[in-house]
Amino acid sequence: RKGVWLSEGRTGSIDVKILRETRRDTVLKLTIKEGKNRIVRRVMAKLGLKVTELERTRIGSVALGKLKPGSYRPLNRAEVKRLIGSGKGGKKHKR
Repeated sequence: RKGVWLSEGRTGSIDVKILRETRRDTVLKLTIKEGKNRIVRRVMAKLGLKVTELERTRIGSVALGKLKPGSYRPLNRAEVKRLIGSGKGGKKHKR
């Protein structure tokens, strides 16, 4: 939750919730606020944990829904506005 040190510096905090725990594995829900390369796998490895499956459910304010791996969909106007507005300082860009 406090972040860990990686080669390029300390990561930001990661919100962690345990969704399911068995003798063999644990299912976690992680919420990260930065997108460093392979951050989830690298942080888990640093903590001595192995990631066997990883599923992204949203990017910023855009929920991925039922998209299959390798698929894409166009963003609607509201999603584009939210993404533009979520940039540094929340500045709106002119079109």
